[in-house]
Amino acid sequence: MLIMQGTPGQGKSTMAKKIRLWCIEQGIECEIFSTDNFFTSATGLYEFHGPSVPMAHQLNQLEVEEFVRQEHQTGKLCIVDNCNLFEWEQISYKKIAFRHGYMPVIIDLRQGPVRQNLHGVPNNRVLDNLDKSLDETNLGDKVTDLDETYVRLLRKLREHSTYIEPKATLTCFGDVIGFLVDHTEIVMDDEGNN
Repeated sequence: MLIMQGTPGQGKSTMAKKIRLWCIEQGIECEIFSTDNFFTSATGLYEFHGPSVPMAHQLNQLEVEEFVRQEHQTGKLCIVDNCNLFEWEQISYKKIAFRHGYMPVIIDLRQGPVRQNLHGVPNNRVLDNLDKSLDETNLGDKVTDLDETYVRLLRKLREHSTYIEPKATLTCFGDVIGFLVDHTEIVMDDEGNN
């Protein structure tokens, strides 16, 4: 299970699509799950609705869990294409992965450039959230001075989630492909074809 991490405008969906295309070319079955899909109409128009965000995230988690529950025997790749900026946002997906025999891998794009996003999130809010997510690692010592309560809760969360640490954290397309090559069993037929 590849879990994308980054702000709107950092190329998560583009990266997810590139990975999926590579997988298709290699004969690896792959599905992308994104909360944004619940705000995209049948005509492809993106219509964000703020009050529905928590429900859309819950639905996305349910769909991911249903997919991995059914597909863990076949080894299909699952990509979670959400921001997942903060640890608490990733935990549900990591737990789903471990519960169903999947290996969670974080694709961290937070060090890359921030481009105009399609969701209408103001750039100052995007950059503020990015700083806070990068500061989580340092528990408020470097960038933003995280709130004391947030740091206390984050430490408690880490105590409860040590068993669901990701297998790897990757930062670019080449690293992802290298990891998939090293960790994907490609079945050959009697004539040596994939």
